[in-house]
Amino acid sequence: MSYRLLAPFYALCERLIFGSILQRARLALTREFPEQIVIFGEGDGRFSAALPSHLHWIAIEEDPFMKRQILRRSPHAKIYPSWSSLPYSERVKAEALVCPFSLDCLTPAELSTLLQQLTVPSLFLTDFFPEEVSPKVLRPPARLLVNAMYRFFHILTALPAHQLPPIRDMLENSAWILTTERTFCFGFIRSQQWQKRGSRQGTEKDLC
Repeated sequence: MSYRLLAPFYALCERLIFGSILQRARLALTREFPEQIVIFGEGDGRFSAALPSHLHWIAIEEDPFMKRQILRRSPHAKIYPSWSSLPYSERVKAEALVCPFSLDCLTPAELSTLLQQLTVPSLFLTDFFPEEVSPKVLRPPARLLVNAMYRFFHILTALPAHQLPPIRDMLENSAWILTTERTFCFGFIRSQQWQKRGSRQGTEKDLC
C-alpha cells in the first residue's frame, strides 16, 4: 500500500467530496481528549496540526509519503509505523488512542490484532457507518459512496481492505463500551469515545 500518488492531493480530494465535514467530525471530541494521546493513521497531518496546543501527541503512520505531509505541518512530530513499534515509555504514557478515519483502512483481522495489542484505557474514533444511517432510505446511497471510496483507494493506493470492518461489533466484543458519540449527516459519520467498563454513557447529537 502506498499513498505516493494521493498524498499531495489528499486534502483537496477530501474537500471536493465532503467539504469541511470530515475535519469537523475528526475534531468533534477534542475537548474529551486526555493530555497524552497516540494518533493512529494520522494521514496528512491536518488533524494533529489543528489540535489544542496543550495536548501531547505522537503519530502512528506507516506510509512514507503521508509522513512527509505530517512533518511538513509539524516538523518535530514523533512518528512510528505501528502500535507494536512504539517504545515502551510511549505506550505506558499514552492515555488514549485516537483514530481519525483510519480503522476503515484495516481488515477485520488487522483490527482484531490492534485491539488485542492496545493498553490504553480510552479510544476515540471517527469513521463511516452506512448501516446506521437514519432514515433507512438513505442507507443504499451511503453504501454506494463507501464502496466507491474503497474502489478509489484500492486503485490509487492498493489498500488491502475492500470493505468496512464491523467496528462497533468488534469493539463491543473486545470489552469496550461506547461512552460518547456525535453524529453527522444522519448518522453516516460518527465520532465516538470508547472506554473499558465503568464509564457513563454519553449523548448523541447529529451535527450535519
